[in-house]
Amino acid sequence: MNTVKWSKKKLTAFSIITLLLIFLVIEIIFRAIFFIQYKNYHTSVYTQGNTIQKSDTGLIFMNRPFYLDYEKKHQYNEEGMKSEPGEVYMPEKKENDFWVFLLGGSAMEGMGSNKSGEWFDITGAEDYPAKQTIASILEKKLQVAMPLKRVKVFNAANSAYSICQVIKRHQQLNAKYKADWIVSLDGNNEPIFTGEDSSDWDLLSRDWSNNPTFKFPLKYVIPFTSHSAFINQLKQSLYHFKLSRRIKKNKETNFPAKLKWSAVKDQSLLYATDSFFAQKMTDTFYYYLNKFDTILNNNNQHHLLLIQPHLSLRDATVMNTTEKALFNYYCHSSNNPVFNSYYRKIYSLYDSLAKNKSTIRLLQDMHSLKEQIFLDYCHFTPNANEYLASYIADIITNKRPI
Repeated sequence: MNTVKWSKKKLTAFSIITLLLIFLVIEIIFRAIFFIQYKNYHTSVYTQGNTIQKSDTGLIFMNRPFYLDYEKKHQYNEEGMKSEPGEVYMPEKKENDFWVFLLGGSAMEGMGSNKSGEWFDITGAEDYPAKQTIASILEKKLQVAMPLKRVKVFNAANSAYSICQVIKRHQQLNAKYKADWIVSLDGNNEPIFTGEDSSDWDLLSRDWSNNPTFKFPLKYVIPFTSHSAFINQLKQSLYHFKLSRRIKKNKETNFPAKLKWSAVKDQSLLYATDSFFAQKMTDTFYYYLNKFDTILNNNNQHHLLLIQPHLSLRDATVMNTTEKALFNYYCHSSNNPVFNSYYRKIYSLYDSLAKNKSTIRLLQDMHSLKEQIFLDYCHFTPNANEYLASYIADIITNKRPI
C-alpha cells in the first residue's frame, strides 16, 4: 500500500484503527481465556475487574457478590458471604439443616495482616482461604457434635463493618433466611467521633465516600479493568507480582521489619481517659450492642454477641517476639489516645453497660493466652481462630453455659 501521499490525518486514523483492531484481537483472546478459567464460578469480567466491595444503599457498602479471589482461595456468594469457590448460591434450608450465621468485621471474615504499613512485613500472614476461616472451623466442630444434623455455617461478616451496619446486615438476611444461631464479633470498626453532633452513620458514609476507589487514579482505572479482561489481567498480574516479591523478600531477609520493631524500647500507649469522644464512642457502641441483643431476643433468636479483643489490651508478659514487634509498631503508627481509651472503656465498663446479659460476652481470656493471638492490631492467628471456633461451638452445644 502506497502511503507516501497520505495526509497526517489519514495516517493517524489508520494507526488508531490498526491499534484498536490489535487490541480487539487481544481482548477476544483474553475473554476466551477468562471463560475457560472462570466458567464454573458464575462470575464475569465486570465483577472480576471491579472493586471487592461495592456501594449499597442500605449498608453503605458490602462485599461484591460473585467476586472470586485471584488465587481462588474464596469467593463471595450471591449475598456477599465469603464462601468456597463455586458455592455462590444460597441453598434452601431443609428440615434437618442447622444454620449458623457469623457476622462482624474482617477478623470474623478471615483477614490476615493488614497490608497497609508494615503489619504484613512483620508477619507475612495473608488472608485466610474460606476453608481456614472461623466459619469453616466452627462448621466442622459443630458437625462432629451434631451428627444427626446437616450443619452449615455462613460467613456473613464484612470487612470494616461497624455494629450499626451489622444490625442492618442481619435484618436484611433475616428477611430471607432463618438461622438457628446468630454470632457476631464487633468493636474494632467503630468510627472515631470528631464532633459532638456527629453520628456514626454519617461518619461511616463519609469514610466510604473518601475510599481510594473513588479517587485518582483508581476512579479512572476501574472503568477499564471492569470492561476489559486484558487490562484487568495486566493490573492483577502487576499487583500480585509485587505482593509475591514482597513476601519473598521478607522471607529471604528473615522479616527485617519484625526484627526492627521488636528491638524498639520504651513504647507505650497513649490515653485520653476523660475524653468526651472516647466516652461517646463507648456509649454508642454499647447502645447498638444492646439494641442488637434486644432485636434478637424479640425474634426468639439464639445468639451470641462477642466483643472483639484488641492488641492494645494484650498482656505484655505473654507476647512473643512477633507480637512485641506488632505492639511497638502500633504505638508508633496507630497510637490514637481516643481509640485506646475507647477500647479500655469497653472492657472496664462491660458489667454496667452490657447490663450483665449472658448473650453479650467479652473475650478477655484471649488477651492472656500464651500462644500468639494477633497478626496486627485486631486480626487473628490460626490458633486464635481455633480458640474462637471452639468457644462458639461450646456455647451452641451447651458445653459452655450462656
